[in-house]
Amino acid sequence: MSSEPVTQLPIGRVEEAPAYGAYTRTTSGSRIPSLDGIRAVAILLVLWAHTSGARGYPDWANVWTSNSHYRLGGLGVRIFFVLSGFLITGLLLKERAATGTVSLGRFYYRRALRIMPAYLAYLAVIGLLVAAGFATLSRSDALHALTYTINYESDRGRLVDHLWSLAVEEQFYLLWPAALMALSLAGSARAAVAVVVLAPLVRVVAVTLAPGSPQAAGAAFEATADSLAVGCLLALWRDQLWESSSTYRRIVLSRWCIPALFAVGMVAGVSVKLGMLVGQSLISIAIALGIDRSVRRPYGIAGRALNWRPVAAVGVGSYSLYLWQQLVVDASPGSTFPFPLNLALAGLLAWASYRWVEQTALRFRDTRTR
Repeated sequence: MSSEPVTQLPIGRVEEAPAYGAYTRTTSGSRIPSLDGIRAVAILLVLWAHTSGARGYPDWANVWTSNSHYRLGGLGVRIFFVLSGFLITGLLLKERAATGTVSLGRFYYRRALRIMPAYLAYLAVIGLLVAAGFATLSRSDALHALTYTINYESDRGRLVDHLWSLAVEEQFYLLWPAALMALSLAGSARAAVAVVVLAPLVRVVAVTLAPGSPQAAGAAFEATADSLAVGCLLALWRDQLWESSSTYRRIVLSRWCIPALFAVGMVAGVSVKLGMLVGQSLISIAIALGIDRSVRRPYGIAGRALNWRPVAAVGVGSYSLYLWQQLVVDASPGSTFPFPLNLALAGLLAWASYRWVEQTALRFRDTRTR
């Protein structure tokens, strides 16, 4: 074990931050170390998956098969999910400790103004492109996208295909705060454990009996909520485990335990059913442990990389990047925008959305909730 200092920070004010996006702060107002960098890793994995195979993408860079690239994209989304469960639960626990309850109205209001302006702006742009004849969108896709249920649409159009993960996030925001308010902390933890156990079973049963379903694809909430639940459990248990379990401390601080757990999860994915039943859960747990390690040890090599300002800046814009990249990034030889122009355009769109849509909405929200 290294002698580098261990940083133990409270999970505090994260009102600005879904898993995609930043402004993650403690109650003292300082930023929680490493989390923006973790977001950057997640969004870069997604962009890699979406860019690989695009026109102009170098052949030498396609070192893995197309399927492997998409597994990396799925890994990026899984990181976002675990991080979201961790952050949102931390926020709710702080409110519950301070007030004895959770204000659902305040939570939903702040979530809506953080997430929906850019989301609706994206859908509006899609609508304009459809009206001008530059794109197509089915009525079913439009309805599901507007109602955050696109994850239950099996045959999604390309321009709204990526919105499935944002729908999962919204469904989590709808359900988990109410559960945390209604249940004791022990009851909330038991509910999260039940989700971690049951969601893999849903995936395996679905891929066996209904292979074309959203559940089999891992897009339905009940089939993918285990990643979110692992993040919730991290927020509920991390401090208690750190203080009471030397084994947990050794695992978190070890250089090998987390990579080994992750590697076993990835290898299990070679078998579809084994990957769904065991592999994805192991990967989610490895991600959660990696988050805890990165927050507690921001001064190691990995910590310094995650907290490097350019990397953190990518994490700050990760929600915008994820949302808008679909317009210009297409992993096919016939893609409209070649590599690396597609990435430059995605960055430009994300910057414009973050500056003029998201920050405007956040300023409005903050003036109304002071």
